[in-house]
Amino acid sequence: MTATVERNFLIVAAALSTAVAIFGVRNFGEYYWINLTLAAVTVAAAAATWRWLWMNLKPDHRSPASFSVLTFGFWLVVWYWYVDDFYADYWTIVLVNASSCAILCTIFCVVNTRWPSLRPQVICFALGLLASCIAFWNLQVRLFADAHGDARVEFLAAYFGLPIWTLAFGTAFLLVWLLLLHPLVKWRAQAQRVVAATRPASANGAAPLRRGRGRDQPPLSPLRFDQRVGLWKCVDPDGSKRIIDSRWYFSVGARLPPSIEIFALPAEAERVVPQYRGLNYVIARDELLIVDPRDREVLAVVSA
Repeated sequence: MTATVERNFLIVAAALSTAVAIFGVRNFGEYYWINLTLAAVTVAAAAATWRWLWMNLKPDHRSPASFSVLTFGFWLVVWYWYVDDFYADYWTIVLVNASSCAILCTIFCVVNTRWPSLRPQVICFALGLLASCIAFWNLQVRLFADAHGDARVEFLAAYFGLPIWTLAFGTAFLLVWLLLLHPLVKWRAQAQRVVAATRPASANGAAPLRRGRGRDQPPLSPLRFDQRVGLWKCVDPDGSKRIIDSRWYFSVGARLPPSIEIFALPAEAERVVPQYRGLNYVIARDELLIVDPRDREVLAVVSA
């Protein structure tokens, strides 16, 4: 990824970790501001470390298992800060709930990767996980025992409450999306299609043409999951090629400077994705740029 994307990630991580620290740090003694600052900085650093490790893994090493291990390390740091240490089984609570968060995040990642159409639902339940963590840290499981007078309730809340809370909060966010936000987004998309339909069409009624490939070429179609995986295996089977430095960033429509070398796609890659026949490519860390060799325009960006 680029320096701009990395910088934006760090800004978002710092903002979220600070917000969570404000909600999660409940010791208002003389060391309150020190604890809040340390919690925010440590969690933001853990997020940045997680991202760096994941982005620098070779494509062949990226799997749900490796994602889960790295995510567990991040959540371990988070739960270390926000569980009150007056519990006799403090570390057990930290380890169990960090594991629950890692498993849930891995499920979200797998669903989002294999079924991109479910991304709004995944986001709703990811927000539900965050909301359930904040609720847990503020209420703490001790309140459940005080309210019910039953140690079993405290045990269940400490070890199995988080997934249930995530399901409850995620369902609430999902209802907000389905009943309020999704109709608004759908209405806006329909309005944009109506506006587009009123614009003058091309002479032959064909789809809008893409710059850089000639006036007789239609736009590139999105790739299926198996095509994306097969394409990466053809151009970078061992995950060792990282041509462009992370300071560079190119989106669709950008033109690569002459200083960046581009390469012809292998014949195997053209068989996997026939519409890429005759095009070139270059790898920028975890992104595969499909380039028109005639004018060096980026026609598609394929993530690893």
